[in-house]
Amino acid sequence: MTSGAMGPGVLDALTLSTLERCDRTRSAVARGALADAVWRHGDRVALRHDCVLGAGADVLRGAQRAKRRLATSLWRCELCGKTFESEHFLDKHLARRHPATHDGGAVCLADLCGVVVPCPRAHDPPVSTALLRGEQRPQYAPNSASPCVHKREYETRRNTCVRVIQNCVMPNHDPDGQVRRYLETRLCDAALAVECGRPVPKHEKLRSGGGGVTNADVIMVFVIAMLAYTYFWLRRRARRSARYRLPTIWGKKRR
Repeated sequence: MTSGAMGPGVLDALTLSTLERCDRTRSAVARGALADAVWRHGDRVALRHDCVLGAGADVLRGAQRAKRRLATSLWRCELCGKTFESEHFLDKHLARRHPATHDGGAVCLADLCGVVVPCPRAHDPPVSTALLRGEQRPQYAPNSASPCVHKREYETRRNTCVRVIQNCVMPNHDPDGQVRRYLETRLCDAALAVECGRPVPKHEKLRSGGGGVTNADVIMVFVIAMLAYTYFWLRRRARRSARYRLPTIWGKKRR
């Protein structure tokens, strides 16, 4: 992780510019949405290494690692040891004192809000290095009403999101397209619904075939196998004893 004033050979100008203008408050909202919709599924949602939806693409990943939560209302900066009463104040400190903290990634997650990621309105005001320097004006919900009023803008945003997902999902891990359909509903449709203040659409659950067998699938198969074994064991015992008989699968008794 690099921190402090960066030389031109350490961070390129584009990445440094992205770090300085990236809204840390809105990025936190997008990060939480991606963690819930994508990252927590692990290998079940296999993404390409250069996908903008991956955790490694976050330009503020280094700043996130520099934050340590000590208590409900106490945060500490791991770069200098200072403590703060809220994450918002710590974000302001990092943006002001450690603006070039970087650990890979070149995507500002806040830029994905409203198009690729559903981002509800944050309670805290925007925070970025450019804002603190007076080089940028705050944008709480840029163009939030545009896709809700104009059908063409709505379709453009959704098509953009669909293309991003198609470029991210590895085809060999999603032969039937179930993961892509899940992400389109969970990200694309949800992002537009949040921007327009509409109910978020329901999404289908990921099947184990989307990327591997889970522990729940193994347990379910084991339980079914045990029930089948018990049934046929009791059937065999019933044949050997004349004291009682169990019905067959079709509800009739054998003579």
